[in-house]
Amino acid sequence: MKNTKFNLSRNKIFCILICAVFAVLCVYCPLLWLLNETGAIQLPAAASTKQPEREYAENVPLSAVLNKIEKGKAEIENVYTNNMPFYMNLVGFIRDMERSSQELLLRAVGAPAPEAEYQDSDLEIISEEWEEEPEPFDASIYKSVKIGSDANNHDYYFITPGDFIEGAVNLGQDALKDRATAQAAAINRIGEAAMRENADVYVYNVSRMQDFDYFAEIVKGTYSTRQFRDYFRLQLNPDISFRWLDLSTVEKSVKKIYRTDHHWSPEGTYDGYVDVINMMREKRQNIGDPYPMGNIITAEGVQWRGYYSALTAYSALYVDFTVLDIESMNLPPHKMSDANGRSYEYRHHEYFVRGRFPKDTYFGHYNHYHGQQYRVSYPENKTGKNLLWIGDSMTYSIARLIAAHFDETYMLYPWEASPVDLEEYMKEHKITDVLFLIFSDRLMFNMYNDCDFSRFRTRGDR
Repeated sequence: MKNTKFNLSRNKIFCILICAVFAVLCVYCPLLWLLNETGAIQLPAAASTKQPEREYAENVPLSAVLNKIEKGKAEIENVYTNNMPFYMNLVGFIRDMERSSQELLLRAVGAPAPEAEYQDSDLEIISEEWEEEPEPFDASIYKSVKIGSDANNHDYYFITPGDFIEGAVNLGQDALKDRATAQAAAINRIGEAAMRENADVYVYNVSRMQDFDYFAEIVKGTYSTRQFRDYFRLQLNPDISFRWLDLSTVEKSVKKIYRTDHHWSPEGTYDGYVDVINMMREKRQNIGDPYPMGNIITAEGVQWRGYYSALTAYSALYVDFTVLDIESMNLPPHKMSDANGRSYEYRHHEYFVRGRFPKDTYFGHYNHYHGQQYRVSYPENKTGKNLLWIGDSMTYSIARLIAAHFDETYMLYPWEASPVDLEEYMKEHKITDVLFLIFSDRLMFNMYNDCDFSRFRTRGDR
């Protein structure tokens, strides 16, 4: 009799456990995801994000349906991976276990980095009229230590003085040249198709420190990609305008780029905005003057460890999270739309000022605050100009500024699966200008393998 009762109790416990597992799988994870998506709660940045395993070509029967299924499969896996109970806490705990070793690294700063297997290139070096001459500096005062690598051929270094983390591509010369050639050819294909539709085309390279000569002097054993930036420029159609963010000194880089992240700071965002407008004014005198810079606001109490910190689990270094207060710049009335064309009111600034944001160790504050924009409309502008903007996450913080000089601005991202018939898209949306604004190693080298521009179809492809 006792054994029977024991077995019944054990079976009940087993059933309860099974029900609990199913409750987590069927209710908890999707509910958590839904609450985060709707803004009811705010979760830390995902520890991993799965992309669709394949994309079906347009000529495959039911390709649109099949691509949606692939995207749905990836999204389901993301929902259940990143929202399992205690998963993100466990990831954060493991990352924070690195603290003691990081302190040793900080004390060991100055250890020489391994020599790179790289030969100097004989590619041509060019200078633009607007480019500032590099200033002399004492490279010997800078010390660096390698703190990590990734699967996309980057090494990461902690550098002092200035206390910042910087990434460096580590591919050889031939591979970089091949990638730069392919990227320039893809942009030429799109740009030339756009110019046949009477649009002006611009490329803005959001620089990395490695794109300048001094990088190899302050991080021993690495190389500068300056010559590849110049090579990339020479491969572009001369009718395509090209500029880059000026990081020609360490001080400029530390000021314009977050010290634990690859995105541009408020100062970098504004400088990039002015650069783009000045580049456009060379072709369009009526583009208007840049708006005066707004205030810079700081998230009180946030110790921000950005993308580089999260990627390397380097929690010993943190910075304030600051943003350009676009609300203080007196832009004309405007509205934004999401990927499905639904208009929405930008509320993150309001939440931010009130302190309503997560304070998790590696939370992605930049992406969360700015959000991924798809369309910005300025209905009162009446400029007769509409902009097609091909961008990446650098777009998020600067979108409303550049868009303020157009009637309609449409943002498209190279990594998204749905194909775009460029000429038809331009006609439908009355596009007059096309802007590529993308992070340097994605733009020139496709280092993350998500920016080969194959999403954009032109007549020559069909």
